[in-house]
Amino acid sequence: MQCQMGYVKNSNQLVVKEMNFVNNTNTSKVIGIEELSNHNLQVLFYEEEQLEDDSLKETMLASAKFFPIRSAGDLSLTVDSFEKLEITEAKHVLDKVLGNWVLQNNITLLEELFQVVDHLNELWPNDRTAFFEELWFMLKNNLGANEIKLVYNDLKKIGKNEDKNALIQVIIEGDKIPNPKEGGELEKRLMDNYKDEFVNLFSVAEFIPEKGQLVLAGSIKKSPFLVMANINDFTMLQKSIIQTFITALSR
Repeated sequence: MQCQMGYVKNSNQLVVKEMNFVNNTNTSKVIGIEELSNHNLQVLFYEEEQLEDDSLKETMLASAKFFPIRSAGDLSLTVDSFEKLEITEAKHVLDKVLGNWVLQNNITLLEELFQVVDHLNELWPNDRTAFFEELWFMLKNNLGANEIKLVYNDLKKIGKNEDKNALIQVIIEGDKIPNPKEGGELEKRLMDNYKDEFVNLFSVAEFIPEKGQLVLAGSIKKSPFLVMANINDFTMLQKSIIQTFITALSR
């Protein structure tokens, strides 16, 4: 798994630590704070006194829904110690902060399950794209994924008068914001390869912990979907809550 953590160095600069836990590589670089929105971080650290800078605070808050933002003091970090973190130390920091954030996201979903399901079910008949975009975003946060793709079947109007329907695949991907587009032969083959999984409302089709690769499959209102994600961890609690959520959407 590859991921990035950030540390606000000052009002103008951000330290980004890039880690690859498969190859055990670990590098740091300094970028402009204005580039924060362009980076797919898993964690962002700041120092308490930086909250006195309203502009900087606003910049950080704009990213709060995408990844956890924590005070560096909570983990006894400084910008120097952050840059010097070895790969095993960095993994420990990531596990702790991202794990707590993902846990809170799952608890929140459980607490708000009925409202969320009702909202998505209202979207289903009229705007399936919006339905799956919101599902993509929720799964991304509840899995703590640094990369996630969602593939589903849809119908496309064809013919001279657009009086016929053709089955197509739609893929949604993106770093932070869902970006749907019509799939091609690859997405069609993926749906064919996992077709036996679609008889269930939800299943963990594949999970390779050492690579952080997860494939979820299922069916919502008899419409199959496939999720491919790169994640840091996948717990029984996550599995149970996501399974409950998907099952509730089909009732």
